[in-house]
Amino acid sequence: MWILLIVGSIVVGLVVLTLAGAVLTRYVVRTPPFRDADGRPVAGSVAEFRRLQLGGCSQAVLIRGRSVENPVLLFLHAGPGFPEMGLCRNVNAALEDHYVVVHWDQRGTGKSYSPFIRPETMTLDQVVQDAHELTQYLQRRFGTDRIVLVGHSWGAGLGPVLAARHPDDYSALVCMGQPVVPLESDRLSYGYTLERARVEGNARAVKELERIDGYWRLEGKAYVSGMMTQKRWVQRFGGALYGQQSMSPLIRRMLSREVTVFDIPVAQLGSSFSLRTLAPVAYRINLLEEVPELRMPYVLIQGRHDVNTYPSLVEEYFEVLRAPAKQAHWLENSAHFPHLEEPGEYHRIMVEEVPAVIAEHTRR
Repeated sequence: MWILLIVGSIVVGLVVLTLAGAVLTRYVVRTPPFRDADGRPVAGSVAEFRRLQLGGCSQAVLIRGRSVENPVLLFLHAGPGFPEMGLCRNVNAALEDHYVVVHWDQRGTGKSYSPFIRPETMTLDQVVQDAHELTQYLQRRFGTDRIVLVGHSWGAGLGPVLAARHPDDYSALVCMGQPVVPLESDRLSYGYTLERARVEGNARAVKELERIDGYWRLEGKAYVSGMMTQKRWVQRFGGALYGQQSMSPLIRRMLSREVTVFDIPVAQLGSSFSLRTLAPVAYRINLLEEVPELRMPYVLIQGRHDVNTYPSLVEEYFEVLRAPAKQAHWLENSAHFPHLEEPGEYHRIMVEEVPAVIAEHTRR
């Protein structure tokens, strides 16, 4: 009896501690200031975490830059429901010397998840509206007309829609792991993965993949379940992280000063919620039809080995998209996460190529 009471008390204590930690890390977030060689805060820098009301929903935003005079960069994360705030802070912090970098946990994701978010608000139009409101806030805050927009995976599907609806707000659109037509990409990726499983003689993979054949034609939970099975085997065959059979190298780098272990259970809840509510709708985007033209420069950064977003569709979209300027950068040692797999080349493109194409477009 005493042992059960002790064990029960420990379990209750751990639950209470986790909940308390989750609340604290949601609202009490510390991000280190920029300091000079003498350890003093750098004048004109910005390093803050704040919560903003976007579309009537409290959402988390991290803003960091060595100089507020630098261009503002808004990063749209993957998913739906895959926050990248900690990952990018660990791997891509060098960009903060050249941009005011803004990481936003979208509605229902990461630090922006809440059990009180109404599922019917999880729509593409609502997330686009949230992003538009955030953009307007950043324009007012930093006195700028146009912002550099960067999208990864789901964010690279959201980004073109946002940029097309509000073309005067953005100086360039940068896309990585671009889901051009997600359902068609799923179909092609499925065929590739099943063929790899058969060639390697992986009976378990073949069995699981054959069981979900045609999942891209399904709706709701059935679609999400099939998609997650397919993506798991894509990871196993190196189509998510080049040369890796799992996401472990990324998972180990998700925690930062701003994202703690207490965020993990909340992030998992947010991921499940976002996939269940938003993914079945968001993955029906067709950029070939919906965004055939942009009014700002478009820069593609794509991992050569990415089969999460199928390369033939990405190539087709780049070719047919009408934009005042276009660049394509294929990173040879990356799959679906080029900014995290080859951060040096990603930084070079963002620091050298993107400002140059913006300046050229502006001079015209």
